[in-house]
Amino acid sequence: MLHKAEEWGLIAKVPKLKLMKELGRTLRLDQEAERKLLAAADSLLERGAWLLKARCGERREGWVFKAFSASGHLTTMGRKFREARREAGLPEKLVLYYCGRHDYGTRVLQGTGNLAVVMRAMGHGSPSTAMKYQHPELEQVRRVLNGTKSSHHPEQGL
Repeated sequence: MLHKAEEWGLIAKVPKLKLMKELGRTLRLDQEAERKLLAAADSLLERGAWLLKARCGERREGWVFKAFSASGHLTTMGRKFREARREAGLPEKLVLYYCGRHDYGTRVLQGTGNLAVVMRAMGHGSPSTAMKYQHPELEQVRRVLNGTKSSHHPEQGL
């Protein structure tokens, strides 16, 4: 973005930025974590902690969660995810945004076998960046070694 701003004459020169070392993300939303989160969400819903159905009723448009923000509505599900994660007893390192991106990248590569497709879909410019989002599972390796083609089973969830 800064290079575009320089190119368009909006800034004189792109500033030098020292980036912090990124800590790798090791947790994915695997089958067990997904099962626990869904059970926790059901439990929260039963106790009235989540009122999505009550808020919507039969309505199919308009804001579900109005908020005192510039947009007038909630723009993230992060807080609800954290509630379910706490209820499920899962580690704080399991973060919604990273779970979604890492799981998406892993599943798309497993399904397509095409790293270029993953890179385009995720907006990555290099294979090394795209590969940070890959978390091959041992079961996938077993299937390849055993000569079976199926890389994803519907019962595995998201």
